[in-house]
Amino acid sequence: MKEEKLQVNIEKELYEDAEKLYNYLGLDLESAVRVFLIASLREGGLPFKLKISDYDCDCDCECDCNHDCDCDCECNCDND
Repeated sequence: MKEEKLQVNIEKELYEDAEKLYNYLGLDLESAVRVFLIASLREGGLPFKLKISDYDCDCDCECDCNHDCDCDCECNCDND
């Protein structure tokens, strides 16, 4: 299989922290990126949910954490 080269510019600290994490997990950064890309293809998008924890959708939620909201907000509280 022919390979393509991927070059990414990232902050030095991010690179070093990620490299340390993945080395601890037994992976190098190249392998970790490959795992990320394979998971993205398997999921049909990012392999994790993108969200903003303090986002206010301006709806009329009954609690601050949007627990009783009829919009698409997600509740992370323990008010079940």
